Amino acid sequence: LMQAENLLSRVQQLKELIDQSESIILINLDSQRNVMLRLGLQLEMGMFSATLCGLVGMAFGMNLDSSLEENQYAFWIATGLMVTSCGLLWRRLLMFLGKSMNKMPMKKITKH
Repeated sequence: LMQAENLLSRVQQLKELIDQSESIILINLDSQRNVMLRLGLQLEMGMFSATLCGLVGMAFGMNLDSSLEENQYAFWIATGLMVTSCGLLWRRLLMFLGKSMNKMPMKKITKH
């Protein structure tokens, strides 16, 4: 009878350790998932800013007659402005993401 009680207590201890290990693994997986989601969001923001700045390139490529195509530096100026504005817009979106992530309340982890 004493051996059965010792065995039962040992099994219960092992079950608690397994449950704690499972909780730790799930927390780590959640953390990795959040990192991947944030990276995906950052890349989507970059693509959004590149698309918006590509609209300027689309306007220049529409074979419209204006005085800009006669200037030999117009292409490089427009390209520089597009790349710069794309970078600035992406940076601004990332700053907004950082501010909004800091405002989010963290969930408290409780033991069962």
